[in-house]
Amino acid sequence: MNPFTPPPGPTLCAALCAGLAATPALAQTTPATQTVVVTANRQLQPRDETAGPVQTLDRTALDGLPAADLTEALATLPGVNIRRSGGPDGEPSLGMYGISAQPRSSSSTTLAVNGVALNNGLFPEASLNMLPLALVQRLEVVQGPASSAYGNNARLGVVNLVTRRSSSFSSELSGSQARWDTASLSGWVAGGLGGQGGYLVGLERRQTGGHLQPKAEADFSDARLDNLAAFVDQTFGPLRLAAGYIRYGWDRDNPSYLVQPGSPAAANPVGTPTARFEQGTRQHAHLVADWTLTPAWSAQLALTANDFDEQTSFNRRYGTPSGFGATASTDQATRSTGALAKLEWSAGANLLTAGVEVQDGRLTDRIGASVTRGHTTGFFVQDRFLALDGQLVLSGGWRHDRFSFYDDNSNSPRLGVVFKPRGAAWLLRAQSSRAFSAPSFNQLFGSFGNTKLVATTVRVDEVGAELQPLRDLHLGLTAFETRITDAIYPRPRNQNPICSPGAGNCFVNVPGTARTSGATFDLRQQTGPWQWGGSYTYLDPRDNTFATSRHVLKLDARWRAGAFAAGATLRHERGRHFQDGHLSPFPDFTVADATVSWQPNAAFELALVVENLGDAHYATTQIVSTSTAYPALAIERPGRFATLRGSWRF
Repeated sequence: MNPFTPPPGPTLCAALCAGLAATPALAQTTPATQTVVVTANRQLQPRDETAGPVQTLDRTALDGLPAADLTEALATLPGVNIRRSGGPDGEPSLGMYGISAQPRSSSSTTLAVNGVALNNGLFPEASLNMLPLALVQRLEVVQGPASSAYGNNARLGVVNLVTRRSSSFSSELSGSQARWDTASLSGWVAGGLGGQGGYLVGLERRQTGGHLQPKAEADFSDARLDNLAAFVDQTFGPLRLAAGYIRYGWDRDNPSYLVQPGSPAAANPVGTPTARFEQGTRQHAHLVADWTLTPAWSAQLALTANDFDEQTSFNRRYGTPSGFGATASTDQATRSTGALAKLEWSAGANLLTAGVEVQDGRLTDRIGASVTRGHTTGFFVQDRFLALDGQLVLSGGWRHDRFSFYDDNSNSPRLGVVFKPRGAAWLLRAQSSRAFSAPSFNQLFGSFGNTKLVATTVRVDEVGAELQPLRDLHLGLTAFETRITDAIYPRPRNQNPICSPGAGNCFVNVPGTARTSGATFDLRQQTGPWQWGGSYTYLDPRDNTFATSRHVLKLDARWRAGAFAAGATLRHERGRHFQDGHLSPFPDFTVADATVSWQPNAAFELALVVENLGDAHYATTQIVSTSTAYPALAIERPGRFATLRGSWRF
């Protein structure tokens, strides 16, 4: 079969559901000739019909990587930039196209589980710590603005996590131990329900005494993370019901460097780190009904609920003032409920989807003793048309959003094209998209809020090509240019007259249009027991220089023979800049991680993971000064770090 030819037979939805039902609880491979169906623009499509780059990692690839969590797995993908706020278990943010998401602000990417978005117009922030990696059967990253389908905050793309599924009872228990009291314990059970449904339940606890250090002067990045997730689905003839619940809780200290002009010298001497204490919970629940009306028509109704409750303070561990005043601490909760209804028509060459999404939300600021409520409404339409007997794929979409708490309406258009000649092992693709990121409740009304904010808009134009000269060799190339207008960043209050008076930061729109341009080349090959690949991304940051690197090289390799397996990843970054205007360049670095494992039988596996095989120390992509008057502070990761992991399947 030509790897770029869509599978014949039933509708995409039926094909995907059948594929999920057949997925075993353990590892699943993805041969080069198998068409991968992904969730893009709220439509199920073969990846070779998407106008933007698509990256996937299945369970086999995830098991072969020295990755402890979803963040580390995503960091291996081409064009994906991962940052953590603070310690090794801190809040990660995901960036693409040289555009970075910032901690405590919008995520810039839609995070979904089994196609259900975890963030929305009233609940834009999402956490990559939400779901344990052990529960993920496959992760998908569809790059390119997706606001035409998902609305607010899908300005860089969509990350969809497909959970494990099994028709018979399966379970796993795993644990790990390393230095600095770094340990984890997790487990899951899965099974079928009468042949027409299934369930999955998982738990995880991670903790660490902390091993990130500011200039190697101190050791304070301790954390404890707890996860609970449960999923169930059942099919009743033409109706399929699916429900899910996720709870994620944290308690941690994050090293920080928050020197503010005008702060008392004794409270915040220049170069003295502060610790930001955080604790809170995130919860998500959904109920989805998919109804096949006719072979050509289907409908979906999805109900969602999200809850975010967090308290922060500074220097709890040291008992010293931070110099920021009361506004530095937060104690607030954001809650939202929403409904999505969509109708899809699939007939011949056409796949047309239209829908409406509404969200109601509430922000409670306990320190400010205030409650803010609001709602959003979004209307969207997406179309994919196959022309020239399926050799030309034309796609487009448009969405309109209204906000009750924000005096503006947002429109998000998208156009895409894919050309894949019949019988050829190559394809060409191009897309142009405009996305938006409206100010969130927290950015407008929270402790760092500014009610004068306007939406950030992003336009991405890109062209790409994919080539498969050999059955087991895949090559890809993408070139892009971005334009981001009115970017939202935290800035010192006393430097911005539009902010309310006081110490600390507030969110502001950085005026003007910032541009980036670049290109990514990636390859993937499987040769016998070996699978290897990598990518190189060149970025010209131009005007947009916040947390970017000009050159990023990524390599990974996996090998398995009998009971033994090994894997390794390497990431090299140079030309690194962490602040506006190309200020505060950080040193170049190369970091390599590796794992070796032994699996004497189907039930037991023992693995050793060694991080940072190369440099003894390197600066992470983390803490920056909030004032250009002071340099950024390198938070260093000291020495090599070995973790012993064991897992039992029964």
